[in-house]
Amino acid sequence: MATKTTTTTKTTTSRGFSWRRIVNFCAFVAVVLIAVALVLAKIFSGNTVSSAMTIVANAIAYFIASVSAFFYARSKRHWGYLVAWLVSVILIVIFMFLNM
Repeated sequence: MATKTTTTTKTTTSRGFSWRRIVNFCAFVAVVLIAVALVLAKIFSGNTVSSAMTIVANAIAYFIASVSAFFYARSKRHWGYLVAWLVSVILIVIFMFLNM
């Protein structure tokens, strides 16, 4: 009597470089920084560490929104979307540095 043997192969996933993974990680860091900054601001009311963390979290959030908007604008065929994206990003950068 012959026995039948089967072999299974293990499926592995690639953990290589991907923009989606980077954007998701940046979003996670931004959310954690916002949460910690809000807790520190509530405990110490006006702490410079919490305000610095808020600035960093906002910068990461602006970056994530800008990257997402760029991919949306690039997917459209009209050049006006890219121009509107570029003007918006420039205004965000200017006003972010003016408030610092």
